[in-house]
Amino acid sequence: MTVVSFTNASVRTIETNSSGVFTVASLAAGTHQVTVGTEGFPEIPYGRIRADI
Repeated sequence: MTVVSFTNASVRTIETNSSGVFTVASLAAGTHQVTVGTEGFPEIPYGRIRADI
């Protein structure tokens, strides 16, 4: 999965565990787009997710 910050344009790529659980450590406050996908399937974007710290 990929997390893109709309605030500072940073891009983070995160792997999930075997259960599909993920952690995005030290995620900055702001609005982000999260895109999920796996080999053989199309990527699905989830836009404008807000993280308040």
